[in-house]
Amino acid sequence: MCIRDRYIAATYFYMFIIGYQVKDISIVCATREQKDLVKEIIEEKGLKLGLVSELPMIRTASRFQGLTSKILLVSMVRSKSMGIFKDTRRFKHLAAQAKDGLYIFGAKKTYEKLWTEEPAELVLVPGERHSTTRTTDVMPEGARTVKNYKEMYELLNSIIAQA
Repeated sequence: MCIRDRYIAATYFYMFIIGYQVKDISIVCATREQKDLVKEIIEEKGLKLGLVSELPMIRTASRFQGLTSKILLVSMVRSKSMGIFKDTRRFKHLAAQAKDGLYIFGAKKTYEKLWTEEPAELVLVPGERHSTTRTTDVMPEGARTVKNYKEMYELLNSIIAQA
C-alpha cells in the first residue's frame, strides 16, 4: 500500500472525527487502481476503528468531471510522471471544484509545476474550520504539523482515546 493512500485515508478519518459530514468530503485519484486501493484502506481501517458507516465519494479524476465538493482530497498518481495531470489546465479545473478545502497528496517534486503555494505539510489547528482568515506564515497556538500518515494515525488514536 502506498504511503500517500494511507495518508489520504487518515486525513479523511480525521475530518470525519472532528465533525465534517461524509457528503462534504470527496476523494479524487489519478487511476482506477489507486481509487480502489484508497477505498479498500478506508473500508478496512474505518471498520477496524469503528468510524465508517458510509464511504465518501471516491472517484478517478476523469469520473469527477462536472462534480464539486466542499472538501476535496486529491491523491496524485503513484509514479514519477504526472500521468493524467500532465495537462495543467485539467488539474486547475479539478482544483477549482473544491468549494471550501483542497488537500493535495503526492510527491511534491513531481508536481511542483502545478502549485507554488506553501506549506507542503499538513497543519491542523484544533477547532479551525474552512473559511479561515489565517495566513500560512503564522503558526497559531495549539497547531500541529502532521508530516506523514503515521503521525496522522497517532493523532487519530489520541483523539479516539480521549472520546
